[in-house]
Amino acid sequence: MERAQNAPASAVRQVGLAYVSAIGQGDFERARRYLSDQNFLFRGPYEAIEGADRFVARYWGAGQITLKLQVRRVFEDGNELCIIFDIETQLSERATTPVAMWLRVEGDRIVEMETFHDARGYAELFEAG
Repeated sequence: MERAQNAPASAVRQVGLAYVSAIGQGDFERARRYLSDQNFLFRGPYEAIEGADRFVARYWGAGQITLKLQVRRVFEDGNELCIIFDIETQLSERATTPVAMWLRVEGDRIVEMETFHDARGYAELFEAG
């Protein structure tokens, strides 16, 4: 059931959307503030990473290729959130990739994140790492 247009966003939704907004704006310092300092886990097409700082060091270099991020849909269930968005990037050519991101939020921090997307276009960025 989708919330009414005038209903306030839940704390879980606010955290998730603030994180995605910061990434879309290239503000990685602000985005990092939404990740848990303890027990953070990321899973994506290439690997699983424990620890927010290790995740930041490994993946946020890709932020330099981000041109635009547009949220399409948000689903919430308790302290879990699914954000579906399109991310426009510039590698050897400009491309838009649809992404589904699942988050688990505790308090005001993201403790677990998993992304689902066609990652073939990003292979050159992560093969060397």
